[in-house]
Amino acid sequence: MASGQRKQLSALGVYSDGSSHDVTGQVTWNALSTSYATVNSTGLVTGVAAGSSTITATIGSTTGSATATVTAAQAREP
Repeated sequence: MASGQRKQLSALGVYSDGSSHDVTGQVTWNALSTSYATVNSTGLVTGVAAGSSTITATIGSTTGSATATVTAAQAREP
């Protein structure tokens, strides 16, 4: 993603009985390197500056993660 761009993440809970459910709104989202990307309480990631940040989603004692890689914003042609 480019700096300034936004992407929506989702979280899927997979249970011992084999079922799965969307838990996007139930997890706690966190960005480990907010200099590069931030994430809000709904899982919306915003690129801040070129670099990468690990995004975590935690529910109970379970945590999943993804890497948000941010590139420099592209200049627009006039």
